[in-house]
Amino acid sequence: MVINFSNVTGRMKNKLVVEDGGVVYLSYSDAKNYYDYNMYYDEEYKQIVSSSYDKLVVMPLNKNEITVNGESKKVKAGAKEINGVKYIPLSEIEDVYNIKVNQVDNKVTVESLDKELKVGTVDKISDLKLKATTFSRTVEKIPAGTKVYIDLGNNVKAGWLRIRTERGN
Repeated sequence: MVINFSNVTGRMKNKLVVEDGGVVYLSYSDAKNYYDYNMYYDEEYKQIVSSSYDKLVVMPLNKNEITVNGESKKVKAGAKEINGVKYIPLSEIEDVYNIKVNQVDNKVTVESLDKELKVGTVDKISDLKLKATTFSRTVEKIPAGTKVYIDLGNNVKAGWLRIRTERGN
């Protein structure tokens, strides 16, 4: 999983679950780590409670509904438990965390809509480098016309841009 420009796959406690229909599930423990440290599981009512700066969301286990700021709504998929691990439907609560979840080529990318990202198009075949040096390993060759996301908030060496493709590289 790539969050903005950071590949966090190796640091996740549990694997992402992607179901038919494009629902992306993030484990409760990883959601606490990356989105809401104060998230908790309500044992009595069997529900996960989370919040952002202006939203409170309640996700009962095994129900295709969530409650946001006191208003219930149906969703494609709700929170659930898989092999003893609780998961939240990250793609179903994008508005709570102000994010956009995408899946391309078996990779999941999550973009914070609060972070300033510029979208660009590669004008000629280019090498995507791991680091901002000519001698750095090439991660992939990017064909002309490829859409990329440019990190405007990161200071990179003169002549270089920090970018990410839609595939998460």
